[in-house]
Amino acid sequence: MAKVKVKSKAVQAARVAICEACPYFIPTIRRCRQCGCKVEDRAKMEDRGCPMNRWPGDLPNV
Repeated sequence: MAKVKVKSKAVQAARVAICEACPYFIPTIRRCRQCGCKVEDRAKMEDRGCPMNRWPGDLPNV
């Protein structure tokens, strides 16, 4: 199995903070209403971006 590349802890925290301020964020289950992801999981992944293009420097990747 290929190893998944992850972002730094600082980038992960910044991504999660952006998600928490987004109107699509569902705080009770910590998921995105737009793509359905668990924000902490998606924020870790090097090859994933925000489907709403809210993470600076990242391309959306649903």
